[in-house]
Amino acid sequence: MRKYRKRYFSVLSCLVVIFLVFSIVPGSEAGAGKAEEAVIQKVVQHLKDKKADLGDRDLWIAADAIWRESQDRNVDYRLILALIEVESNYQHDVVSPDGSRGFMQLKPSTARVIAKKTDLSGNGPLNLFDPRVNIKIGVYFLSQLMTEFKTVRKALYAYNVGPHRAKRNIAKLPLHKDPQSPFTRRVMLAFQNNLSTLPAF
Repeated sequence: MRKYRKRYFSVLSCLVVIFLVFSIVPGSEAGAGKAEEAVIQKVVQHLKDKKADLGDRDLWIAADAIWRESQDRNVDYRLILALIEVESNYQHDVVSPDGSRGFMQLKPSTARVIAKKTDLSGNGPLNLFDPRVNIKIGVYFLSQLMTEFKTVRKALYAYNVGPHRAKRNIAKLPLHKDPQSPFTRRVMLAFQNNLSTLPAF
């Protein structure tokens, strides 16, 4: 009889532990989901405050894309917002004199190469005025530059002038010296402002 009681309590203890584990995990996911939604809502408000020329639905789509790509590519979403601010002033349909387009000012030729490395290839012509497409490609590109150039300032510089030119110019600098340009200074200033006004996650 004692043997059966011991087995019964062992099995019961295991069931209680399993129940507790499975009851805690969904709750924590729900909590993470709410926190994530709160951050995305802050990004929506940030875009509104910066006069992004999008309707409410597209604002949410853009904010969600910024957040998701920042998490997937391990790039601070506040840096992405800073880059968008300097590149396009949050105008999704802007075209620069060199043909760069959209939020993150991507050249179509560069975007096509990057699209082949993401799940966007094979979906027909790239619409770089679509914030979701533009952000996905732009953040991927920035993340690759950060991996290659090691510092945020160097990566931003390469984003602005192109990786090949950046390598040549950086090679002329003293060791461990970051390039200084009006573009990188402006992005870093916007990034610092975002760090002080938007939450970390």
